[in-house]
Amino acid sequence: MKKRRVLGIISVVCAVLLLFSGCGVGEVVHFLFMGLTDRVSPSDSPVFVEPEYVNYRVYRMYYEGLGEVQQQAYRIIYNSIFEHPESILLPKLTQEELTEVMVALRWENPQILCLDTNFTYYTTNHSCYLMPDYVESAEQCKAHTVELLEAAGEVVDALRDTPDDYTRELMIHDAICACCTYTEGSFDGNAYGALIRGNAVCSGYTAAAKLLFDMAGIRSAVISGTAVEDGVAEGHIWNAVCLNDEWYYTDVTWDDPVSASQAESVSHAYFNISESELSVTHADFQVPQNISVTGGIGNYFIRSGLYCREDDWQSILRRVLADAVDCGNGNFELKFSTGELLQAVKKALFSGGVLQELMQPYLSGESILCTYNSNDDVHVLHINLGI
Repeated sequence: MKKRRVLGIISVVCAVLLLFSGCGVGEVVHFLFMGLTDRVSPSDSPVFVEPEYVNYRVYRMYYEGLGEVQQQAYRIIYNSIFEHPESILLPKLTQEELTEVMVALRWENPQILCLDTNFTYYTTNHSCYLMPDYVESAEQCKAHTVELLEAAGEVVDALRDTPDDYTRELMIHDAICACCTYTEGSFDGNAYGALIRGNAVCSGYTAAAKLLFDMAGIRSAVISGTAVEDGVAEGHIWNAVCLNDEWYYTDVTWDDPVSASQAESVSHAYFNISESELSVTHADFQVPQNISVTGGIGNYFIRSGLYCREDDWQSILRRVLADAVDCGNGNFELKFSTGELLQAVKKALFSGGVLQELMQPYLSGESILCTYNSNDDVHVLHINLGI
C-alpha cells in the first residue's frame, strides 16, 4: 500500500529569554526588544517582487482570502525570503494570523524551496519579527530553484501546441506520474524531489503539480486534509484545479501506480473529480474562498467518452476494445455511474463470459490474458488485456 504523508503542519516557537544575571525580567525584555521598535509602513511591499527566474504568474488563492495586514506580511516575506534574511520585520500579527500566512506562503509558492516548517517570531508593541528556519543556504537554494524551473519549463514547453487547459492539465498529470515514484528521500516534500530527484511523497507530487499549473497558466490551489485507505486515516494533500470557471479536485499521488510493474498503468481515477466523489475517501479539508468544487465535463472519463451508464456500457466497451486492438494497447479504464453498476459489470465480464463474447471477433483462435482491478470508491474499472 502506498504510504502518503501530508506536508508538515507549521509550528510556531515563541521565544522568551530569561537571563539570571541579577537583572529583572523587565530589564531583560527591554534589552531584548529595545532595538525592535520599528514600525511597518502601510506602503511597504505594496506588490509582489518576483526574482528574475520566476517569470510566470503565480496563482495565490489563499492569499486572496487573508486579511489586509496578513496580505502585507505575506508580500513582505515573499519579497525578501529568497535572500534568506535572519529576521523579517512584519506588521503585528497574532500567532494564529502569522501561522495562516506561513501556511499559505508555503502551499502557494512551490518555487520557494528553502523554508523549513518551523519558524520563530517575536512581537513588539507595534510589529513582529519573523525568524525563518532554512533547510539549506541561499546559494544552494537558488541553484536548486533555477534547476527546478528549467526542468519544469521543459515540461511546459511541450504543452505550447495543446488546444486547451484540460489537455495541458492532463499532460502535466501524466508527466509527473511518469517521472516520479512514491518514495521518501531528499526533497521528497517539494517539487524539486518530484521533478528532479524523481521521488516524492504527496506534498512533493502536489507542489510539482501546482508549479507546473502556474507555469502553464492554469489556476489551481493546494488542498490539505486527511485521506482514508484500508480503514486508516492519515494526513494527505492534493490539488484543486479550475477549467472554464469550473473547479475540480485532482489527486496526482493517488493516480500514480504503486509498483514498478504498473509503471505504464497511470490511473485517472482521481483526475478532475467532484467534491462528493472525493469526500468518499478524503476529509477534514477546507478550500480557499470563492472556490466551489462541483466537477463537470472536465472529468477525465466524461471528457474521454469513458463514462458508462446502465444503457451504454456495452457499446462503450466495444468501442474501447476495438481501439485497444487497433493500437495494440489493451490497458484502459472505465468509470461507472454507480457502484452497483460497477459490481454488476464486473460480474458479467469476468464471471458471466461477456468479456469473452465481446472479444470473440479479435481472438482468431488465440487466447488473451486479461487482468483487472477496480477502485470501488470512485467506480473505476481498470482492465489490462495482454495484447
